[in-house]
Amino acid sequence: MNQFLFHVGLIEDELIKGQEKKKEIVKNRRERNAEMKEQKVLTAPEFSIVDTQKEILSKFKSALKDKLTEINQQEIDQAQSAKSSQELKKWKSVSYKQRYYQEKFGIKPTQFSEFQHRIKISYLEALAWTLKYYYQGCVDWGWFYPYHYAPFAQDLTNLDQCMFEFSLNTPFKPYQQLLAVLPPQSAQFLPRPYQQLMLESSSSIADFYPTDFVVDLKGKKFAWLGEVVLPFVDADRLISASNIGVNLSKLEQERDRLGQTLIFSLKKHEIFNFQQCHIQAQVDWLPRFPVGSEIKSPIPTMGNILNNQIICGALLKTMIESDATFIQNQIRKGTIMPPEFLDEYYMNQCEQNKRSFGGEAVRRIVYSILGVKQVRRLDRSQDDFDQIKKQTKL
Repeated sequence: MNQFLFHVGLIEDELIKGQEKKKEIVKNRRERNAEMKEQKVLTAPEFSIVDTQKEILSKFKSALKDKLTEINQQEIDQAQSAKSSQELKKWKSVSYKQRYYQEKFGIKPTQFSEFQHRIKISYLEALAWTLKYYYQGCVDWGWFYPYHYAPFAQDLTNLDQCMFEFSLNTPFKPYQQLLAVLPPQSAQFLPRPYQQLMLESSSSIADFYPTDFVVDLKGKKFAWLGEVVLPFVDADRLISASNIGVNLSKLEQERDRLGQTLIFSLKKHEIFNFQQCHIQAQVDWLPRFPVGSEIKSPIPTMGNILNNQIICGALLKTMIESDATFIQNQIRKGTIMPPEFLDEYYMNQCEQNKRSFGGEAVRRIVYSILGVKQVRRLDRSQDDFDQIKKQTKL
């Protein structure tokens, strides 16, 4: 992983510098175009022969005054532009990393090194949490990534020196979860007492639901890619505000609770060999769906299950081993693998697809890691393909 991120960081650095250069070219072109439009020639005002001498003089003075005002404004703009140019040169003297962290996180130059390390730890912790979540289940219900933006890939170094410990904690109740994720425009989906927490300005958590917020579109090609900068939800404050002893109906109380974790599977499925899955578990097999019975469909248009072969169990307690892989990454028995090959057709397809979103950058990363020289399709010979086959060892 260290080696992979190192190569990604090299390409990331190259891409960012290329983007900076393109932005500078576009900016200079726009400034030149603006200067050409502002170059106007002072001409005498046109008057009709019926104008009196007094009217002519008045119009000339007015035109002269307007032109002097325009010239003065241009001088002011040039002075401000010179000042902005000096500030821009000073800004460019700072590395793009420092500019990024200063702009996105408000970090001062004196805090740069310390913050760079802190966000690296948080981001690596996010990767660890996500990996465990998808392969073992949630390992910490209270964890969250405390920033709106990611660090640079080249800053993710010394991964083997980072160790993380998670505490399982307890998830939000259903209505608390909705309070944490829904906007105030969707308050009608909550019981009325909880709606007031989202809509009233006197609410103790009113700051969780701002009406004005920033959508950062810098560097984005489409509006839907914008980063919505909303305040982070303080779990303790949300729980305290929601525990207000509200009167809920019986149905609402039934909804607002943490239920059991149910598993459904064929009786002969290998999931029931819990030792293979590295899980120590207590399962309460429920008689709700007995094997061989007929189960009536709750949907009128769907038929009944005449011979049920699924059993259901409530997972009372589980203890997933720390080094376990809940979802085993393996090929099922009996799978017939296709022959391994990498031919010209495949490489040509890659060439044609390089214009897809982010496709070219991905190709460069892969080629860099493989150590393969990129050759244009028209110039690629059979030796190039043989080299790629040899180095990839598919």
